[in-house]
Amino acid sequence: MTILKILLRQKKQQDAFEFICHQATKQKKLLSVHSRMAEEDTLKILLRQGVKKAIIHWYTGNLKIMNHLLDAGYYFSVNSSMCDSVNGRKIISNIPIDRLLVESDGPFSKIGTKKYSPADLQQTYNLISNTIGSKEISKLVFNNFKYLLSQHL
Repeated sequence: MTILKILLRQKKQQDAFEFICHQATKQKKLLSVHSRMAEEDTLKILLRQGVKKAIIHWYTGNLKIMNHLLDAGYYFSVNSSMCDSVNGRKIISNIPIDRLLVESDGPFSKIGTKKYSPADLQQTYNLISNTIGSKEISKLVFNNFKYLLSQHL
């Protein structure tokens, strides 16, 4: 694929994301956003479009951009696969506990070598709990999600 085609594809993706963010802002919707390899562009578009509430899903970018996303008031959803890498654990450890949510992202995330299934939720909580050093992770996540949703009613 030529560089021009790649740039055109990126521009189309950015335009589509701009439109989605604009509509979400206009309709006061909560967004779940996967920003892999486009963290800076994602941040710029979210801010430019005035998105107030978003969940940043399976974040893998740098801490500087993550801190800007946190400053904007966004939440982060994490999963068991993130606990398997140094970068994933670093990201999880730097998310304030009042902005932390848990996701499954099954079947793409894994617990060890096994694909995630809903039956693995408690094990996911345990892995994240060990990463952040908090034993009340399920209650914490429930309260965070309940609060986030209450801001949209």
